[in-house]
Amino acid sequence: MSRVLIGAAACTLALTGLVTPGAEAAWVKSGPGTAAAKAIKLVVPGTPTVNAKTCTGNSYSLSLDWSYTGSLPPQFDIYAATNAGKPPSVIATATGTSVTLTGLTAKPAFVSVRASAGTWHGTRSGEVAAC
Repeated sequence: MSRVLIGAAACTLALTGLVTPGAEAAWVKSGPGTAAAKAIKLVVPGTPTVNAKTCTGNSYSLSLDWSYTGSLPPQFDIYAATNAGKPPSVIATATGTSVTLTGLTAKPAFVSVRASAGTWHGTRSGEVAAC
């Protein structure tokens, strides 16, 4: 944090986040109306475990959990790919280390997870076969 003197008034500048692929740390604003920020390390989540699934018909559902060894980030992005080798896309977000997804219209063949804090995103976990 730095202070810049402009005339007789002081302004406080704070870094609140940058878009950086594969970021390992993120600045998280610590409170409303403040310029204070704290950094958190975005570690790679453990490969998800599929606890339950429905993979028939045109509506799919999954129940997943994963491990996370760091301080919990503001959210996790849940990714799915419909085929092996296809780029995954975000299908949901979660604030803890488990999620139940229902009403998915595209078959989630492979799923993975990554930690996110605003525009900062950590490295995705390993993929696991889902449906």
